[in-house]
Amino acid sequence: MDSSGENRPYFFVHIMKVGGGSFKQMVRERIFPGVAFYPGPQDEPPLEANLSPDLLASLTPERRAQIRFYSGHFPLAARSLITPAPRVLTLFRHPVDRAISYLKMHRRDRALQAPLEAIYDDPVQFHGFISNHQVKVLSAATLDELPRSFARRDQDQTDLALAKAAVETLEFFGVQERFQDSLRRCEAMFGWDLGEPARRNLGDDSTATRALRSRIESDNALDMDFYEHVRSEFDARG
Repeated sequence: MDSSGENRPYFFVHIMKVGGGSFKQMVRERIFPGVAFYPGPQDEPPLEANLSPDLLASLTPERRAQIRFYSGHFPLAARSLITPAPRVLTLFRHPVDRAISYLKMHRRDRALQAPLEAIYDDPVQFHGFISNHQVKVLSAATLDELPRSFARRDQDQTDLALAKAAVETLEFFGVQERFQDSLRRCEAMFGWDLGEPARRNLGDDSTATRALRSRIESDNALDMDFYEHVRSEFDARG
């Protein structure tokens, strides 16, 4: 159960392929089960509820009164749709590893035979789910900038600065490469008992080429800079 002693709800900004699925499963099963977790079976349609700020904004007062933990593939700006102001949590991941994990998931889920490079070169996948994705989620100012429909504008140093500043407003964040440590910190902060994670959303076991990894690193220079900042802050908070 939640022993934080606060009545404010929680909002987990679920960045794709950072370990968020495992984290949410533990929260849903051990901390906020049933109607306390959003989106749930009653929040139709389930896929859209996980992606649509419009559905989040249209929740009835009765449903809001039930919810203690919100989650979804929303930009951080969606916290403005939650009242009272939520305690915001998220997880981050090294940009190259996150991108490769996404490419493998996309290929597996669609039973594609294409090499990872071909999926990476798809403009829809690149702009929507890969290109400086973590900076986008933290810095996006408008709620129509969803992960699947991010505007195809290049992020710049202003976006990077906004994303770094946004980190300071997060109640809690962890990093995927130190997932167990992140869980223990989260438990200590909120008085939770999350247990041990089950492995979820595993990609295929193929290996990305060194050339592809180099391309991802080069194309995601802002995310690389941002992640170094996140790691430094994670160490400092520890």
